[in-house]
Amino acid sequence: MSFTRDCLKGKVALITGGGSGIGRGITSRFMELGAQTIIVSRKYDRVKSTAEELEKQTHAGTAKAGIDAMTKHLAAEWGPCGVRVNGVAPGPIAGTAGMSKLGTSKAPVPHGTSKKNDAGDDELDQLTAFIPLQRLGNQKDIANSVVFLCLPEASFITGHTLVVDGGTWLTAGNFAVLDTAVRKAWVERGKAIRAIANDTEFTSKL
Repeated sequence: MSFTRDCLKGKVALITGGGSGIGRGITSRFMELGAQTIIVSRKYDRVKSTAEELEKQTHAGTAKAGIDAMTKHLAAEWGPCGVRVNGVAPGPIAGTAGMSKLGTSKAPVPHGTSKKNDAGDDELDQLTAFIPLQRLGNQKDIANSVVFLCLPEASFITGHTLVVDGGTWLTAGNFAVLDTAVRKAWVERGKAIRAIANDTEFTSKL
């Protein structure tokens, strides 16, 4: 998506989590397009470094659902004042903390996060196979979506959570899209788990 260089001139953006990952990408994009940006992060060192350079899932899922609900309520309450409230729900985005947990070279570790070797390139390839557009997103995909929601062209959009995931939600959990190799991998993994469960010497040590 192409935007004029000053399309956000005169606007002030308060970006939470702007010190790293997707928030950092959004901050950079907003600055490029002329907005004054204020970044907020839980860790001062992340905010400081970004400002200088730029001039277990239950709790997370619950928090995100709360944000979706808050977006709708605030849109209804603040609409009469001319304030629009929208959200963006990113899908699998390369170079973010979520992808770094896969522990793969295809998911570079963003500033301020650590890499956990929980999975490898094969797992990431399987994830990509589920995405209709057959690629991971990038921070610019998200940043451009946020920019669009802030433009006059989106002036009649409020209370909406824009899903930017390459269509992932359309196929998530649909095992029919698994190819033969991946199906075999699932079967073999199941066999390995059952073998461990039946190993009395191993289970007796637990």
